[in-house]
Amino acid sequence: MALKRNFDFDYSAPILTGNRYLDNREKGLELVARIISAEPDKYSGYDRIDRIMDEEILLSTGSLRLDDELEVYARLTALSDRLMEGKYRLLKERTVIGLGGKFSAGKSLFINSLLGKDELPVDQAPTTSVPTYIISGKKDEVFAYTLKGTHLPLDGEAVKAISHGFQKEYGLGLARYILYLSVRVEGFMPEVALLDTPGYNKPDGGTEDEFSDLRKAYTQLRSIDSLIWLLDVQNGTITQSDIDFIRQLNMNSKILIVVNKCDLKTEEEYAVVVKSVRESAEHAGIPLFDVVPYSSMDPEAYEGIEKIHEFFEYSRKTGLRSEDVAAEAEGILSRINKSFSGRIKQLDSVGNSLSKAICKSSNIFEMQSLVEMYGEISLESSNIKHDREKFNKTAGRLRHMIERL
Repeated sequence: MALKRNFDFDYSAPILTGNRYLDNREKGLELVARIISAEPDKYSGYDRIDRIMDEEILLSTGSLRLDDELEVYARLTALSDRLMEGKYRLLKERTVIGLGGKFSAGKSLFINSLLGKDELPVDQAPTTSVPTYIISGKKDEVFAYTLKGTHLPLDGEAVKAISHGFQKEYGLGLARYILYLSVRVEGFMPEVALLDTPGYNKPDGGTEDEFSDLRKAYTQLRSIDSLIWLLDVQNGTITQSDIDFIRQLNMNSKILIVVNKCDLKTEEEYAVVVKSVRESAEHAGIPLFDVVPYSSMDPEAYEGIEKIHEFFEYSRKTGLRSEDVAAEAEGILSRINKSFSGRIKQLDSVGNSLSKAICKSSNIFEMQSLVEMYGEISLESSNIKHDREKFNKTAGRLRHMIERL
C-alpha cells in the first residue's frame, strides 16, 4: 500500500544555504565586483621587490657561480614573501607559526578550538581555500588581501562563501583573486601570527591538480618561523610524504607534531600512535619540540593543549621578527658582495702572476700559452666586475624599497 503524501515539494526551487552571497545572486555578484575590481589605495612596490629578489639578484650573480646558490635562492624567495608590502605590515613584530598537514587533518577546526570561537570555515575545499593569518586585534574582523594589492573587509558569510560555497554555487573560484586573508581576533597573542594553510594530499595519482596543491602548500609555508604539523590519529603514524614535505621546509626551529582527533580512539590506542609518530620523526632526523595527542572537539581533555601553549611561547621567543627580515635581506646582499670581492681578488692575483710569468718567459710557445691564459682571466675578471656593478645597483634599489615599506 502506497503512502499518501500530505505535502507538496517544488524540486526545481533552489536549496537555500542561509548565506546571502550564495542564496542571492545580486549579493554574490556584488561580492565578486568588490574583490575583482578593487583598486589599491596607493602604489604597491611588492611586485618589483619580488622580481628583484627572485630574478634580478640571481641574474646579476650569474658569472660568480655561488657555491650555495640554491640556498641563497631559497632564502631570497622566502624573504620576498615576507616583504610583501601588506604582509610586512601585517606581520610586523610578530612571529609566524605555520600550521601544516594534509586536508583531512582538521586544521581549521583545530585553530577554532584554540581560539574558542568559530572564526574559520571548516569545510574548505582544496581548490578554493585561502591561506589565512590569525593575529590579535582590538575586535574580531576579517580582511581579504587581493592580487591588486588592496585589502577589503569581509563579513563571516563572505569568508565562508569565498572559502567553499562560491565555487560550488556559481562555478567561480574567488580564491584565485585573493593572496591571503587576515583574521583579527580579540585576545589573541599580540606577538604571534598563526598561518592556516589549505593543506595538501600526496600526489599518488600524479595529476596536475595534486602537484599544484603540493606546490601551494610549500609556497605558503616556506617563510614561516615555526611549524605545527597536524596529523589525523586514524592514519596510525606519520607518512613518508609528510616527512619529505617537512624536510623540504628546512626549518631552523623545533617542530611540534599534534596528533589530532584522539577522541576517536581509546587512550591506549592513541598512545601507540603518538609513540609511533615520535619514533618515525626522530629516525627521519626531524627536530622535535614534542609529539602530543589532541582533540579539537575536547581540547582540555588532552595533555596536548598545554604543550601547544608552551610551543607558542617557545616560538615567540625564538622567531624571526619583521625587523629581522630586513636585516636578513641585508645579510644575504652582504654575503653576495663579499663573494664578488673575493673572486675579483683571486682573479687579480692570478692575473698578476701570469703577467710576471709572461715578462720572464723566453720561450715563444710558453709565452703564447701564458698570454692566452691571461686573456681568459682578464675577460672573466671584467665580466665579474661588470656583474658586481649591476648587483650593487640592484641591491641599492632593493634597500631603498625595503626602507619605504
